[in-house]
Amino acid sequence: MSSSSKNPDNINWASVIALDAVSVVIAIFCLGLRLYVRKFIVKKVSLDDWLLILGVFAFVVTDAIDIWCWNVEAIEGVDAGGNKHFQLLNIEGFPYFIAEVTTRAAYTVFYLRLLPSQIDDYKRERYILLIAFWTYATYQIVSAFMNLFQCGNPANIGNPDAVCIDGTILSNMYAASYGFDVILDWLMALLPISIILKSTMTRRTKMSAVSILLLGCVASILAIVVIPLNYTGTSGYSDVGSQLFPLIVDLLSNTETLVVIICLSLVACKPLFSRFLDQTNGVSVAESQTVFLVGSKASKVPDFSIEISELDEARLSVV
Repeated sequence: MSSSSKNPDNINWASVIALDAVSVVIAIFCLGLRLYVRKFIVKKVSLDDWLLILGVFAFVVTDAIDIWCWNVEAIEGVDAGGNKHFQLLNIEGFPYFIAEVTTRAAYTVFYLRLLPSQIDDYKRERYILLIAFWTYATYQIVSAFMNLFQCGNPANIGNPDAVCIDGTILSNMYAASYGFDVILDWLMALLPISIILKSTMTRRTKMSAVSILLLGCVASILAIVVIPLNYTGTSGYSDVGSQLFPLIVDLLSNTETLVVIICLSLVACKPLFSRFLDQTNGVSVAESQTVFLVGSKASKVPDFSIEISELDEARLSVV
């Protein structure tokens, strides 16, 4: 078999595999850095930390299967290895969806800390966030099972005689999934930001808090890019065809999840940066007991509801 028929798109599989491997290393390093800060500097491990651990584990499993997939393509070629590749890719979709849900769950827990449950003024925003997340999580989990069992038995993937869900339906399902990523990311950021801008924090503290919240929207940019690419190239696992666009979509999707992990990890590292730069956290004890002004009503916020000092520990250094 000629090299052109084995690899018609002239894809450098070694670079693709190396990129996935580097992504795994970066994700594990960022998680380790966050856990070090939370355990030994802040001395407080919270629910969002455990959710991020689960998300990183699912991401590592996803990338490990991804590496296996591309290795099959590199060794056996597109035509010979196509069906085996698609079977692995089908299985890979399940931990991918789990990684998406758990990392967004970690963001949700973080954002809910900014909306005290004891204050009536914030209950509507909390309900909106909770409803949005559970709607998102339900859709993603259903999509994960639809993807896994799209041809009944996962072993039927690539079998021309198998009855599978139409490729167009799957493309629409994936596009909606990425769309939900974008909507949830921006909703979770904008609701707390609207509260922070009405608070009595200093201007610098407000800008710092807003900056860290907007980090959660970075991954949504990649999700927006993936949506149109999702409809390009092959549609469905029964076609082998060109691997270029499926490869691009796969890499962008994994990178989107990696960006979420990086952002969630970096936001917890401010105390570590401050230690090395010989800086203080910049928030007094009095400021950690922040008084919020919503309309004409002032509400004292308890430490366990919202800790501005903790938010300041979580943010990146912002000049």
